[in-house]
Amino acid sequence: HGLLVKKNHEYEINHVDVAFSALHGKSGEDGSIQGLFELSGIPFVGCDIQSSAICMDKSLTYIVAKNAGIATPAFWVINKDDRPVAATFTYPVFVKPARSGSSFGVKKVNSADELDYAIESARQYDSKILIEQAVSGCEVGCAVLGNSAALVVGEVDQIRLQYGIFRIHQEVEPEKGSENAVITVPADLSAEERGRIQETAKKIYKALGCRG
Repeated sequence: HGLLVKKNHEYEINHVDVAFSALHGKSGEDGSIQGLFELSGIPFVGCDIQSSAICMDKSLTYIVAKNAGIATPAFWVINKDDRPVAATFTYPVFVKPARSGSSFGVKKVNSADELDYAIESARQYDSKILIEQAVSGCEVGCAVLGNSAALVVGEVDQIRLQYGIFRIHQEVEPEKGSENAVITVPADLSAEERGRIQETAKKIYKALGCRG
C-alpha cells in the first residue's frame, strides 16, 4: 500500500510505513486526508475519519458532548437558506462558521442589529453557521493523548486576552504569535480546578471517539 505517483509519464506506488499528519484546518483535520490514508491503505497517527469530521464541526461536537453529560453553551445551527429572527436571541452571542478554525469568520454580536452582518461574514467560510450564547469566564485548554482508558493529559493552559476575541494565524506577523493574547501554562487556577478540567477533557475525548 502507498501513494500512486506519476513520474516521467509512468505511475509507481511509493510505499509509506505510516503517516504523521501535521496539517491544520480544512482538509487536514476534517476527515479528508484521513480518508485518503484509509483508501490508500496507509496507517496513520491521530483521529479516524468519523471523529475528525465530528470534531471539525462545532455543532456536532456540541451535540455529542451534551449527550455525554458535558455542559455546553446554548447554541443554534443556521443552515444555508435559514433567516433567523434576531429578536429571538439573548445578547451577546458569538456567530461562527460551523466547520472552520483559527477564529476565521467569528464575530461577537452585542445587539440584534449586528446579527445579519455577522452571519453573512461567517458564510464566507461555511454555509453552516453556529450561533452560540456568550459565556463569561476565562478560556482554558488541555491536550489529550492515547488510544485506551489510560489516557495522557497535558497541563491546563489559559488564554488571557488584552482586547477583542482570540485569533490565530491572522496576525500581521504570524510567526510572532497572537497579537492580543498571552497563553499561560499552567493556568492560573487551583490544582482542584485544573484536575476537573483534565477529567472533563478526557471525557470529551472518549465521547468524540478520538485517538492518537
